[in-house]
Amino acid sequence: MPRSLPLWATFAEALSLTARHSVRFFAWTCPIAAAGLSAVGAVALLPDDRLVFLFAWGSFALFFFAASCAFFVRTHRMLLIPGEPLAPLLGNTLAMGMWRYARGLAVIAALAVPCALAGWLCASRVSLDGLPDSAQAMLWFVLTYLLVQAGVAKRQLLYLPAVSLRHGRCWRESTAMGRGFGARLVLLNLLSGGYTLGVSAFAGWMVALVIPDGPQGLLECLTVVVGLPAQMGCFACLQAACYRRLSLDSTA
Repeated sequence: MPRSLPLWATFAEALSLTARHSVRFFAWTCPIAAAGLSAVGAVALLPDDRLVFLFAWGSFALFFFAASCAFFVRTHRMLLIPGEPLAPLLGNTLAMGMWRYARGLAVIAALAVPCALAGWLCASRVSLDGLPDSAQAMLWFVLTYLLVQAGVAKRQLLYLPAVSLRHGRCWRESTAMGRGFGARLVLLNLLSGGYTLGVSAFAGWMVALVIPDGPQGLLECLTVVVGLPAQMGCFACLQAACYRRLSLDSTA
């Protein structure tokens, strides 16, 4: 079967998979939500203690990173290896996959640095006279974020799923898989980035509507919590859809 990557059909497949597994994704992200709310609570109890602030948010950041790695590994293996039992949260298979995925994310982060710098330089040259400082900062962030999404598209969508599946030569495999599909992968990653920003904006609006006078830290944490299952789930499903459609192995 010839490999193909139709733009809208692939993104629609990712959304469909997200909806199909939405309850599972919500359950898998609940520990992140609980950890975030715990950090907000600790800071609220001792608002003037700098050490508590650093410890609470530092611990949450580490937990968020580890739990995110576990989420993506479990989702990729669930979607791309049908019939494989879901790895328990503390199982050896998942733990090894988390470490591999963390190393893969470190590679992506290194690639993202020059893209982020280029985005910041481009944004700083855009004339935004008349806009409030907060609006300028938001536009700069969005432009930089989307440029990073475009710059690391192939590695995010093909390299990271290969890492989750424990394929030996992940970098070489993802390069071969993406050959001839670079523009489609960039557009799909930009669509994913737009979806992520849209979910964040909607979640922030909904949280502010329900708790209009809440503390800033609580509002930001709840915004992340509300949007996280849809954002992480959709992106993991998009990775799986792209990997399956472009796989060089007919059995994948």
